[in-house]
Amino acid sequence: LTVGWTVTGQDSNVRRQQYACDITYSTAREVVFDYLKDLPHRSRGQNDLLNRSSRLQNENDPQNQPLLRGLCFALVDEADSIFLDEATTPLILSKPGQSTVTEADYRVALRIARTLDEDLHYHRHESGRGYVLSIAGESRVEQASAKVGGLWNVSRFRRFIATQALVALHDYHRGQEYVVRNDKVEIIDLNTGRIAEGRQWNNGLHQLVEIKEQCEVSPQNETIAQITYQTFFPRYLKLGGTSATVREAAPEL
Repeated sequence: LTVGWTVTGQDSNVRRQQYACDITYSTAREVVFDYLKDLPHRSRGQNDLLNRSSRLQNENDPQNQPLLRGLCFALVDEADSIFLDEATTPLILSKPGQSTVTEADYRVALRIARTLDEDLHYHRHESGRGYVLSIAGESRVEQASAKVGGLWNVSRFRRFIATQALVALHDYHRGQEYVVRNDKVEIIDLNTGRIAEGRQWNNGLHQLVEIKEQCEVSPQNETIAQITYQTFFPRYLKLGGTSATVREAAPEL
């Protein structure tokens, strides 16, 4: 049997060679993101025969070949962590995109959010995530941004960007959800405690945190595809897992 492995930073051609082995070692995150990168190679709406035919036509062009051969059999370590604890965390494949929201807009939002008082101008959403502006809060934001113009003339945008700024100020803390290294905000994976290389919060939240920490503001990413472990792993033809603490999670599994 041939054995391969995939790690962050490998060239695409090297990754294909590693996945072509009989057995390939990897992390769940690496495999999932390679699967998402392969999505353009699987034409939606076409049957399996047409997809195979298209692959054969491009077999002499490595750049048009998918990274993964297919999802046959996976043996997952720390299965209860992957299948339960991290099951519904979205894994998002993105690329730098163009946003109509400017850095100046984010700076205005943070400046206004710092003047808002809890209970008077806003309260936490009943779901426990995010914030909701009160009538007084909406009026305060409208007055404070009256001279800015542009998107700030739209009430829906004002509510959204102001509450995002509140989240950046009050719910994301340096040393807990992120660290600052080399003038960059880097996300901490709360499940592993490790730095999530290359990840970025969406909907302007990452840029707001960068401004809060006085870092250089990075371009906002555009979502290409996303999936969760809960959706991805059942796509394997055969699936198994192991863990030292799996017995106590048996009912949930």
